[in-house]
Amino acid sequence: MAEGRRQRVKERARREGINNFEPHELLELMLYPYVPRKDTKPIAVELLSTFGSLDGVLNATERDLLSIKGMTKEAAFHFSLYYRIFARARSEGVDKNKVLKNFEEAGKYVLERIGHLRHEEFLVICLDSKKRVVRTKSFTVEDPTKTEINIRLIVDTILGAKCVAVIVGHNHPSGELHPSGDDINATKLLFKLLESLGIKLYDHIIVNHKDCFSFVRSNLMKSITSIPMLNLADPSGDYE
Repeated sequence: MAEGRRQRVKERARREGINNFEPHELLELMLYPYVPRKDTKPIAVELLSTFGSLDGVLNATERDLLSIKGMTKEAAFHFSLYYRIFARARSEGVDKNKVLKNFEEAGKYVLERIGHLRHEEFLVICLDSKKRVVRTKSFTVEDPTKTEINIRLIVDTILGAKCVAVIVGHNHPSGELHPSGDDINATKLLFKLLESLGIKLYDHIIVNHKDCFSFVRSNLMKSITSIPMLNLADPSGDYE
């Protein structure tokens, strides 16, 4: 019986696509590779009941997913990765000719890409001489209590993009917008490294799910660098 339903669901997906699928049907389909020879509908229904929505399910931790009856270790492991994979793909997509000339535009850009995440990500945005985005890459922050980032990987990304300027950003899933001491120290370190390479660090943007904090707008960037970044009396002032 379970195999028959699986086949019907798969055939429907191939024939119609998934736009008209109910949330539990999508989860059923996603569970098939990891829960063999069983009806996955009860698991899908329980996932939605527990986590509230598809978004909630895909944002759940591996440990929380394993609390659901019928979830296998493989299913929980892969489900816990999907959201991060999707977020990485989205954050690394380059908007051709997208220009980020001030903190308002940069804040919106960072917010759209990582503001919705429930885990912490560090975003690197590489710009050309006309402030156009040439590459965007995100890095997962493994320790949520610190902004610990692999500086070498970040610098390699920046050098590979052949950019002249960089904006960095990260999210605070807790909702707190103001930077921690670790955030400030990481920004200082990155600024010094990029300065030695002849690359400008325009700004560091921190976001929660709806708002953003700019090191430039708050005047923190001036305390880190000796370079005047913009006229803070003008809320639309451009990066220089």
